Amino acid sequence: MRYASVAAYLGGTFGFLLFAFIGFDTGEWDAVAIYLVGSIMTVVLGYAVATWRSQFAAGALLVNAAVALILRIIETHAPGPLIGLAFIYVYFQGFRAAMDYAEMEDRIRNDAI
Repeated sequence: MRYASVAAYLGGTFGFLLFAFIGFDTGEWDAVAIYLVGSIMTVVLGYAVATWRSQFAAGALLVNAAVALILRIIETHAPGPLIGLAFIYVYFQGFRAAMDYAEMEDRIRNDAI
């Protein structure tokens, strides 16, 4: 889960900085606002995965990365850089870790009863 949260922090921060610079450069804040919100959402979900080991947040990161990759391919008609696949892999591993952690907590809780 640690790698998934680190990837979310890095990806979200980089995305926020990139689109903020685009907004400052072009003045088209309405065009980049949704990307800024998405970047903030990525960082918040990464925090939820790291802090609370949230299964929902890990799944949301995975779905968000997959949808972003698919939409980029649809919009550009090219696969683009393969770094998106690396993020999807890391988020998938974080999702699996969150699921395993929840199962482990359930077993400990049931054994204690």
